[in-house]
Amino acid sequence: MATPANSSRSGKGKGWRSVWIGMTILTGSMVSLYWGEFPATLEGATVVSPRGTLLPAIPGMHRVPEDHPTIQCAIDAALPGETVVVAPGFWEERISIRNKAITLRGVSGAERTTLSGTGSPGPVVTVEGALARGTRIEGFTVSGAYGEQGHGILVRGADLSVRDARLERNSSSGMLNDGGEVTLYGCTLDSNQSTVAGGGVRALGGDTTLVSCTVSRNSAGTFGGGIFAEGGRLQVIDSRISSNRTTSGAWGGGMWAERTEVFASGSSFSGNSSIESGGAAYLRGGTADLFRCDFSGNTSEMAYGLFSEGAHVRLRESTLCGIAGDAVVGDMVDTTGSRFSDCYLDCNRNGMRDTDEIAMGFQPDADGNGILDACEQADPVELGWAGEQP
Repeated sequence: MATPANSSRSGKGKGWRSVWIGMTILTGSMVSLYWGEFPATLEGATVVSPRGTLLPAIPGMHRVPEDHPTIQCAIDAALPGETVVVAPGFWEERISIRNKAITLRGVSGAERTTLSGTGSPGPVVTVEGALARGTRIEGFTVSGAYGEQGHGILVRGADLSVRDARLERNSSSGMLNDGGEVTLYGCTLDSNQSTVAGGGVRALGGDTTLVSCTVSRNSAGTFGGGIFAEGGRLQVIDSRISSNRTTSGAWGGGMWAERTEVFASGSSFSGNSSIESGGAAYLRGGTADLFRCDFSGNTSEMAYGLFSEGAHVRLRESTLCGIAGDAVVGDMVDTTGSRFSDCYLDCNRNGMRDTDEIAMGFQPDADGNGILDACEQADPVELGWAGEQP
């Protein structure tokens, strides 16, 4: 294994960032000690990591950096069903898992273990091939991908589950699922972007499921600032889709789905925006079943909440801000138990915050008091917003 440069224990070597003692209890009573962090360049992968994973050598486990100098070396050496464990640190390395099912785990979690691109365009992580069914990635932040294929994680025809990960600041979507079966558990997709579609998640066919995830502050040029799905199945369970946007075309600030079987349950869509229609979601063709979801504070010129174009949406036991004709537009075939309410200061009850309408130039406020001129002389009680907060 390559030896990191400048690793003098005296603390005077140029390679030391800091010297510290950490203690971790592993597998019952075993206690391990290790000394702090150092930078190293190992076979083309620049890392900053502690001395190791603190895990004992176990058959079927490949430790980085104890057993292998880079993550890709460990992946190449692993047999199907084996596990690659990675020490905390910053790993500047693009990796590929092809045609074998393994587990890739950051032992100290996403807050302390980052996978970043190498400075060349393309995805940070690629998982592909039918034989990769059952691959798992856990406990990483994946960031820094750039270029037209700058996806945080790219999946082609594989079965992948991602747990407790952060996909952030990637230039062509946080995750692209191209015909695979992908499940995200407890993940955060934040501040990713795409020039056309799906800043946070882009799904082209296949099966994509988000469970207890946060998709926020992502953007796309035209379709689906947070999530874009075309074909296949999309499930959004107990997740938060917030503050995503489209920037030009522009449909489905939070989510766009076309010819897709969509199911969402227990999820919130808030603060998303699109220029033309479907601030929270634009659903075109396919089917959509939305159960116990909340839509609030989304903005668009048409259908601040949902826009359906032939998706035959079932909207059950959900809450939407504004009146039905503005909060949702299109073919809603079932709105059983759903309610439309004044969720914020919205004096004309069109589902859009008064402050947003003024800021975007949709409504005038001549005296600058934050109240639409059209509502200035109206009775607050009659309008239904007396006592509410902006």
